[in-house]
Amino acid sequence: MARMAMLVVVGLALAADTKDAKKDTDLVQGVWVGVELVRNGESAPKEEAAKGKLTIKGDKYKFVTGDGEQEGSFKLDPATKPKGMDVTPAGSDALKAIYSVTDKELKICVSFTGERPKEFAAKADSGCILMVMKKDSN
Repeated sequence: MARMAMLVVVGLALAADTKDAKKDTDLVQGVWVGVELVRNGESAPKEEAAKGKLTIKGDKYKFVTGDGEQEGSFKLDPATKPKGMDVTPAGSDALKAIYSVTDKELKICVSFTGERPKEFAAKADSGCILMVMKKDSN
């Protein structure tokens, strides 16, 4: 009986994770424009952040900046706290990240150290980039 109860609890938890993953996957779709950009403790000027444009379709992304563009794929893991994301630029290894998403704002903190960030911050010498983006209304 205890095993059956445990299976039901685990099943419900997995169903909730799947539902959260679908909800977040749906929320991230579309075009996002940069609002804030912080690299290793240094905030970029608002004009530079605004040049960032992230387009997400399915599990693929295209990120365009004033310096060029990058394409790749990603995988969300809403079961972790904070929510986890693996970002795989084309031709590169996966990067560990965390994310937060609403219908109007997307925050992504990416680490280049191999460790998943624990907070939405890109402090000096952290090896992290924090991007805050808003949904493009056009």
